Amino acid sequence: MAKSKRKHNSKSVRERVDYPRKEHEHKEEYAAELTSPLAGMFVAEEPEARAEVESETENLVSMRIGYLALAISLISLFVWSFVLGTIGIVLGYYAFADGRRTTGGWAVGIGIASLVSYSFLVLFTYYQ
Repeated sequence: MAKSKRKHNSKSVRERVDYPRKEHEHKEEYAAELTSPLAGMFVAEEPEARAEVESETENLVSMRIGYLALAISLISLFVWSFVLGTIGIVLGYYAFADGRRTTGGWAVGIGIASLVSYSFLVLFTYYQ
């Protein structure tokens, strides 16, 4: 009896049995049944659709940055002209280079006007 156990234990590779199906002609994976139903939604997306969504997202981001730059440049006319004017110019240039020519150009122009007016007014306030 000890010899039969040795033969049984000496078998190095055990044959895999696929439960609940025991036929070997079906080579299926069960991983799709164990994942959440939402996991497969984004994998099956086409590359063209994914590129379109990414371009819409980039377009939306550049639009928001353009409007933010314009708002900061307008605020810089009244408060913290040097700091906010510089930030408005940098963000406006980024929006301009990213495709938002109108808002980016206006933000850069207003930011430069804010810096020039600040420099001009500093001459009259500090050096009287």
